[in-house]
Amino acid sequence: MPKDYAERITKLKQQRAKIEARLNTLDQKAKDESRKRETRQKIIIGGAVLAEMEKDDDFATSIRVLLSRYVGRPRDRETIGDILTPPKEPPEASLSQVGGEMSRLLDHHAE
Repeated sequence: MPKDYAERITKLKQQRAKIEARLNTLDQKAKDESRKRETRQKIIIGGAVLAEMEKDDDFATSIRVLLSRYVGRPRDRETIGDILTPPKEPPEASLSQVGGEMSRLLDHHAE
């Protein structure tokens, strides 16, 4: 093979290596960007779902059932454990507390 061809082949192989490196870099950047976008979407959707769970008990129950069904890894279940467990109802005020408050309000109103 003439020397000229060997040099041209070597030069083209070097160019190809540089182009492949640039392509790999661009591919990785595209994957990273896609992953960031997907993560951001999940955060936004999760925030909306959590906000609605606070407002709508039936919706919250449905989401808890769904999460219980599909979240299986112990580490993940631990992370969302407070969401999986329905909030405890605040204790109802005792009748004596209510009566005392009513008396105070009535006395204040009479003044």
